[in-house]
Amino acid sequence: MKIAVSELIVRFMERLGIDHIFGMPGAHILPIYDSLYNSGITSVLAKHEQGAAFMAGGYARASGKISACITTAGPGATNLITGIANAYVDKQPILVITGETSTHIFGKGGLQESSGEGGSIDQDALFKSITKYNKLVERTDYLANVLNRAAKILLCDTSGPVLLSFPFNIQKEMVDEEILDHIKTNKNHHHYYDVFASDELISQP
Repeated sequence: MKIAVSELIVRFMERLGIDHIFGMPGAHILPIYDSLYNSGITSVLAKHEQGAAFMAGGYARASGKISACITTAGPGATNLITGIANAYVDKQPILVITGETSTHIFGKGGLQESSGEGGSIDQDALFKSITKYNKLVERTDYLANVLNRAAKILLCDTSGPVLLSFPFNIQKEMVDEEILDHIKTNKNHHHYYDVFASDELISQP
């Protein structure tokens, strides 16, 4: 069965045991927000993205569960930095979901673009040192690999923030829901470096 990537991401979060997500909606992340509406995940509206990151960190610490936060592209994502840096230092398992402009306008000066193309903000560079894994998902053919790697890091003993950024058009693409059956979302005891040494993972594109 085919489902939208936005729906797949929400189901992925549910399989990880995520029951709350903190954030602020914006144009580039609306498909995922729409998919959250009928899910079992409670969406908590923050007044500022930095607050959403700290709320997610606090929830992870208090509950012992994987937490999540969500924002739109550009300034929505950059406002997360201090809270995500705190989560990185404290090894808090937080899944960070951000939107992005559609891939066909990368490098063309799109509103709030942060792909790093054409002089735009380079979100990857900004978050590289404060996340355990950080990926702009520009295609769906390697989506299973990305989600598998994200899950293993979030569930390992030396966890920390994982950031996945989805362009607007990618969120609306249709994929096989069976992708989820190939993603291990059970608790494991691998260390962070073991995750990247696993033979089960395909090389990152």
